[in-house]
Amino acid sequence: MLLKVTVEYKTSRAIENADWESCQHKYGDILKLLLDQYPTPENAAAIENYFPHDKEQITQSSLTYKLKMIRKKFRQAIDSGSEGKADMAALYCSILIYMKRHSVILLQEKRKQTG
Repeated sequence: MLLKVTVEYKTSRAIENADWESCQHKYGDILKLLLDQYPTPENAAAIENYFPHDKEQITQSSLTYKLKMIRKKFRQAIDSGSEGKADMAALYCSILIYMKRHSVILLQEKRKQTG
């Protein structure tokens, strides 16, 4: 869910011709989007999905840390070049490919809606 919300945020910035990496309040904005979509325990049970945290436990600092760790681990996996890290690098590459494809699809849908 965090990656989905991050892609949506990145796409919204692209629509506005803004570099999402340079947005000063990006982590706060992403947190707000995440909390808006985060299900209650009852809703999570209804959709038969597991969400490890209560909505109240998610903070901007934990969200910032998670996003930065994803980036850091990806870079480490690529830079190390060790065979044991190949699976991790492949996983991160697939996540990035998903994010890019999803971002393009969302951008196309937004442009269709706006004319």
